[in-house]
Amino acid sequence: MDITPTRIVTGNLIKTAMTIAYQKNFQSIFDLVLELTGSPIQFKHIHETGWGCIIADLDFAQVKGLGLALNKIDSTKDWEEHLIHI
Repeated sequence: MDITPTRIVTGNLIKTAMTIAYQKNFQSIFDLVLELTGSPIQFKHIHETGWGCIIADLDFAQVKGLGLALNKIDSTKDWEEHLIHI
């Protein structure tokens, strides 16, 4: 296994870029729900009504991206805490 500094930095940059891409993807989905329904997406743990869970086979970048997108909706919880509730 190659653990040179270049490999580590490159790997971390890719993970960060993927997380940001997934965050934007989830935000786009939330925006699309608003556009199609005229109502913003709501989550039970934030709004006390709405979606109670999201079921998916997510890798770490996807999970963190979802958490960050939820954090944009409710910044009183960090991205990890949102994932406990969803």
